[in-house]
Amino acid sequence: MEIAEMDIEPNRVTSETMQQIKQETAKDSVLASLCDAVASGWPAERKETPEHLRQYWSFRDEISVFDGVAYRSHQVIVPSSLREEMLQKIQHTRRPTAA
Repeated sequence: MEIAEMDIEPNRVTSETMQQIKQETAKDSVLASLCDAVASGWPAERKETPEHLRQYWSFRDEISVFDGVAYRSHQVIVPSSLREEMLQKIQHTRRPTAA
C-alpha cells in the first residue's frame, strides 16, 4: 500500500481544503485507526501492530495528529479518497508558467 503525503504550508492551503482532509481522515478506516494508535500509543513490537498500520511502523515516532489531521513530520498524510485530487492540485501548482 502506498503512503501519500503532501507538503503543507499553512499559508498555501485553504481552510476548506484542510477541513476536507479532516473529514476524509475521519472516514478513512486506516487513518482513523492510525490516529487512534498515535493517541493511545503504539504496541511495543511491530508484530503486535495491526497489519493495516505496519506500513507506518518505521516512522511512527514522526507521526502526529493535530485537529483531526495526521502528519508525518510537517507533511499531511492524505486520505486515500483525496490522493488523486491532491496530486492534481500539486501538479497544477508546480507547472512552469509560459514566459
